[in-house]
Amino acid sequence: MDNNIMSSREKCLFLWLNDKEFHAMEASKRAVEVAQVYKQHPTIMRAIRRIYIELNIPWISPWIASWKKKLRYYEVIIIHASKITPPVVKFIKRKCPNIRIIVWYWNPTNKCVSLDKFSNKDCEIWSFDEGDCAKYDVLFVGGDKGRIKKLVEIQRKFNELEVSSYFYITPTGKVNEAFKEVYKERISYPDILNYISESKAILDYVSENHGLFGSVEKK
Repeated sequence: MDNNIMSSREKCLFLWLNDKEFHAMEASKRAVEVAQVYKQHPTIMRAIRRIYIELNIPWISPWIASWKKKLRYYEVIIIHASKITPPVVKFIKRKCPNIRIIVWYWNPTNKCVSLDKFSNKDCEIWSFDEGDCAKYDVLFVGGDKGRIKKLVEIQRKFNELEVSSYFYITPTGKVNEAFKEVYKERISYPDILNYISESKAILDYVSENHGLFGSVEKK
């Protein structure tokens, strides 16, 4: 693997409330460093910590896990959006102003922590909710998995709405001959990261039941 690519990946940190969560573990498998936001504490201490945070007491360093000791090493930090993570963003920005911070909303913004809790001077806001992302440029990278017809329809809708989009669809299983001109060859994970860095929103079509997800840039 190219040393520059490996170096860039090693300087990225994923912060999760639970570092055993599926996406955290998948990122770890791809040589991205993953850590838990706060130290492990018993239930009573977690309750005290939440009260501490809700009271907006600024000195949160004692609660933060050991990743804080390597803070100056990272170039990009992605942190899971939660009611107890806004002070962590402020902590990172105060300690290392040049770090790129991405706050990742796994749930719709109206069902999670308010956007107002994060300053657009401190971080970028990414979301996996279609409604949060409809106004932004869109990237899709993924396999067909029997959904290519729907994906092509979605991209056509984006074009009609004058929303620029780029869909990178790879074949999985039997190729749908009607869309053979749409398919592209599989690409590496670092190449996917490059596409993401050039996009404002990431679209992930999961299923008819789960709907559409993407990332959003806060204005």
